[in-house]
Amino acid sequence: MTMGSPRVSHVVAICLPLVLTALGGLRRNAYEPQSGLFASQKWGYADVLLVLAEWTGTGFVSILIPRETLDRLPVAWQAALLFLIQGVIVLGTMYAILKWRYQVPLSTLGLRIRHARHDVAWALKIVSLAVVGPASLALLSASTQAVVLSVPGLPTPGSNLAALLQQRPVDLMSALILGIDYCILGPLMEETVFRALLYCPAARKYGPMGATVVAGVLWAMAHADKPFTLMYLLLVGPLYVYLYRRTESLFCSLTFHISANTIAGAVKVLGQFSNSQAFILPALFFSLGLWLVCRRTAPRLRRTDDVWVGIS
Repeated sequence: MTMGSPRVSHVVAICLPLVLTALGGLRRNAYEPQSGLFASQKWGYADVLLVLAEWTGTGFVSILIPRETLDRLPVAWQAALLFLIQGVIVLGTMYAILKWRYQVPLSTLGLRIRHARHDVAWALKIVSLAVVGPASLALLSASTQAVVLSVPGLPTPGSNLAALLQQRPVDLMSALILGIDYCILGPLMEETVFRALLYCPAARKYGPMGATVVAGVLWAMAHADKPFTLMYLLLVGPLYVYLYRRTESLFCSLTFHISANTIAGAVKVLGQFSNSQAFILPALFFSLGLWLVCRRTAPRLRRTDDVWVGIS
């Protein structure tokens, strides 16, 4: 039987975070976090290596499954299935480590519900403003006003979207599942591994600022097979870790991550319509409305010890 043969760059992206993390484990601990959330994170570097080893191993599931078996499934179903297998194993292992080895709740990862409403709204407020700018420029540079105010039309003939809409309903469902994997499951898995799980053990070895850079760079290295994405994540990764360290909440970076993937996916899909400029005005109005809602939901806050208190 024949097996799948991933590209060399894909193999490097799968293995690099584990290899670099293992090398970092040679450094002795020199710092102990004292703040409320991070002081309660008792898991160690060995736990991080275990989860990253499973991350790496599940990245090669496509090699272990006979190609004849995979070829019976549409491409979208293959990708959705392999991604789901990786997510269940990695997130399941993290849950087992927290609940059975250390007897701590999931909130120890920075998923405290009392912070969720503010952190999600605060992040969405920034995301909405980030969309308003490009949408306004696109509106000003649109070819004609009539095009912007018209309907989007049908998918462009020969586009991937047009081909997908010709498939069976079950194949459309696989594309939907793959979209959920890309927009929600992927960010959830990456944020919990490269932010929540990795930061504190890395901080014990490199200190807070060093761990911020290390965790951000390791996350970027997991995308080393895509040069443009790699360069972008080398800038964004440490920022996400800093947000996690500053707020002691995973909801901010998770919201940014989900939003970025969703926007990128939406642009890719909507750009395949014959009159994609018709989506500019709805996107602009939606973003402005979202900003207004989030502005009322998330007042400016300041930190007092481990408590968020509102200020006018």
